[in-house]
Amino acid sequence: MKHFIMRRPRILNFLHRFRLVEPQTQTIVPELSMLGKYAGGARLAAEIGTFQGISAVVIAKSIAADGHLFCIDPWLRNRDKDDPSFSICKRHIARSGIEQKVTLLRNFSHLVGDDLPGQLDFLFIDGDHSLSGITADWAIAKLKVRSGGLICLHDVYVPETEPWRRLDSTNYFESVIQKDPEFRVVDKIHSLGVLRRA
Repeated sequence: MKHFIMRRPRILNFLHRFRLVEPQTQTIVPELSMLGKYAGGARLAAEIGTFQGISAVVIAKSIAADGHLFCIDPWLRNRDKDDPSFSICKRHIARSGIEQKVTLLRNFSHLVGDDLPGQLDFLFIDGDHSLSGITADWAIAKLKVRSGGLICLHDVYVPETEPWRRLDSTNYFESVIQKDPEFRVVDKIHSLGVLRRA
C-alpha cells in the first residue's frame, strides 16, 4: 500500500489533508535521529531537498529555540498544478508547530543565491543525487557553512543491505568530498555521512 501511495502523490496529498496518512521520506529513522542529534543547538540551518518535510521538522525541532531553518526544494509545478509534495510539506510543518522557525525557498539549490545566509551552523544535503546536483550542492556547502559547522549528506554510503544503492552522490563523496582537507568525517549511519568543517 505504501509503495502504491508513494507513486501517486495527489492521492497521498488528499489522504494527508484528512490525517489518514503521514508524509513520506526515504530517510530512515536512525538517519533522522542522527540529523536531530547534529542539528541540536544550531542557530542557522539549511536543508537541500525537503520533499514532504519529514527531515525539516526533525531539524527545526532540534535547532536552538531562536534558530532558523531554510528549506530548499524546487517543488516543480506540473501542468499549472502545484507539486502535491509541496502542499504536504507546508501542512506537515504547520501541524508540527514550527512554522516560525522555517523559511521555504522554492527553487533549485544553485539558484537560491543570497536568499540563503552564510555562516550556517548546520546543513543537510539530500537533493538531486546526480553528479551535477551533488557538485552544485557541495559548492553551496563550501560557500555557506561556517568553520566548525556540520554537514550531513544523504546517500553517500552504500548500505550493506542495499548494494544497488550506489548513486552519483556516493561516487562524488568518495572521490571529492572525503578528500577535501577543509572537512572531516565525524559520524555515519546507513547511507548518511556527517562532516565537520575545520
